[in-house]
Amino acid sequence: MVGTVIRRLLLAGCLALTGCAFPTGGKSTFCLPCSPPTWQVEANLYHRGIFTADAPPPELNTVGAEPMNPAGYRILTAEECQCLAVEHATTAHLVDIERQLAIASTPPRPQSRMARGLRVHRRLLELRAAQIRNDAAGQALETYYQLAAAEAMADILARTSAHLNQMMGRIVELRTQGLQPPLDELELRRQEIDLLRRQAELDWTIAQLNGQLRLLLGWDINGPVRAWPQADFIVTETPVNVEAAVQAGLSSRPDLATLRLLDATLDEATIPVVRGALQTQDASLGNVTSGFERLGQLLRPARGDDELAARRAQLRVLLAEKERELVVGVVTAAGAVEMRRDQAQLAKLAFDNAVLRLRDLQQLRNIGQATPADVSAQEGEVLEAEGEFLQAVAQWRLAEVKLRQTLGVLVWECIDHAACPP
Repeated sequence: MVGTVIRRLLLAGCLALTGCAFPTGGKSTFCLPCSPPTWQVEANLYHRGIFTADAPPPELNTVGAEPMNPAGYRILTAEECQCLAVEHATTAHLVDIERQLAIASTPPRPQSRMARGLRVHRRLLELRAAQIRNDAAGQALETYYQLAAAEAMADILARTSAHLNQMMGRIVELRTQGLQPPLDELELRRQEIDLLRRQAELDWTIAQLNGQLRLLLGWDINGPVRAWPQADFIVTETPVNVEAAVQAGLSSRPDLATLRLLDATLDEATIPVVRGALQTQDASLGNVTSGFERLGQLLRPARGDDELAARRAQLRVLLAEKERELVVGVVTAAGAVEMRRDQAQLAKLAFDNAVLRLRDLQQLRNIGQATPADVSAQEGEVLEAEGEFLQAVAQWRLAEVKLRQTLGVLVWECIDHAACPP
């Protein structure tokens, strides 16, 4: 309880200093940052640029699409989850406070050396807050889709339990009639025990994922309502455009924008900021502090220019390496999306085949060429195939989230420019 109060006061203080407020409804808004690094990123990654909009409409599987007890849940879309996490990233709000302190410390002369350095420092803090918010959105969406898969699996386990109870009832009915049941009662008992174990583990997983979402989205940590992810189970045919994805990442990643900003503004006023930024990359960098001190300038006036050239070379090498890392990361993440999509499509095919086999057995039973035990066994196969399909789709969604987080676009997709000051 004490931790909850402290956290609320902390967030309230952050918002007061940044001039922002929690939304009263609708889309999440916040004031920092108000723009991508120096460019505009497409708002909807799925229909502009990376995932083309001309793909054929995919089939929608709506198993478990609604909670059994709507009163006990809060419906949550993926967009709401993403943007609430962006808004309630606590560490980013702390960086916002630091930025406000830098603004308040700006000297009256805007062209002074200190003022120029503080302007760059403020922009760096803004980009750092954007990076934190992007990572928070990625973490929240991962939790969101994990919870969606868990809730869908809970529905499947509930139907599996009902199926087992039906088969056990069939055994009792046959024995009452003096007939030998064709089903293995011991095997059904074993399955029932295993099902109870899985249900208990899944209940704990759902509770844990709800707790993580509460922290990430700024919900009351002690609230009685659980999140219900309103996620679909769609498998699309559209491949990832890797080239477009790389370009989006190069344009959107705040860490790359930081290095470009430091290179573009490097002079005697910003050299302390550059040193500090280099030190965050490696403790051995940025430790030379002489060159622009007054005494050093008088004794060795060329030394400052030498350090500027050295720092610019370091920044450009570092930027080139970070861009190379981005390309590798995007290619890897895109490959994971493709692989997970293929797995989901195969799982959907296996599920469809299991359903077709069940229908065939039902028809054969009606003409006496298949037993009720055959049909019951296949019903169990259908439930198992459905569970594997839903898990495969969830893994595909998680791979998509990882790709979007790698590109750095999650934070920019949630910015309400109308709420930002001019």
